[in-house]
Amino acid sequence: MNRFPPSSSLSAPPVRKSVPKASDFSFSNVGLSPAAADAIWNALRRALVEIQAGNNSKLRFEELYRNAYTLVLHKQGDKLYRGVEEVIEQRMRQSAAEVAQASDAFLLERLVAAWDDHKLKMSMMRDILMYMVGPDESHNAASAFGAKQRRLLVSSRLTAF
Repeated sequence: MNRFPPSSSLSAPPVRKSVPKASDFSFSNVGLSPAAADAIWNALRRALVEIQAGNNSKLRFEELYRNAYTLVLHKQGDKLYRGVEEVIEQRMRQSAAEVAQASDAFLLERLVAAWDDHKLKMSMMRDILMYMVGPDESHNAASAFGAKQRRLLVSSRLTAF
């Protein structure tokens, strides 16, 4: 009595499952609808305003980072860039107006304090928005953007005289 199956059944080639191809998958949710992009941007906008106001203790930076990355990933980087530029410009105008109200005796002190505060807030925002500018553009874009902010701050003070 042989308890083993005949040797012919052991030598049969194994059945191979077909490997799925990329074309087999349906990417029905690849795009980001304009409404979803707007919702993500509005959430980011509120967070950036909160950071600039110093109310960032309850923000979830990892989630904000993912949202910024999602916008860039779905070809909404221009919306993100222009929106961030607008938010920062509004804050810079507000800071410039505050500095312009300082008396001559405290002008330099107020200007340095405003600039230090701005740099701190921008470093927090940078951590969220690191995907906003490509690696080969980052130096030039950051320099141009920083120069624009400085011109805004200085020109506002000069026009106050």
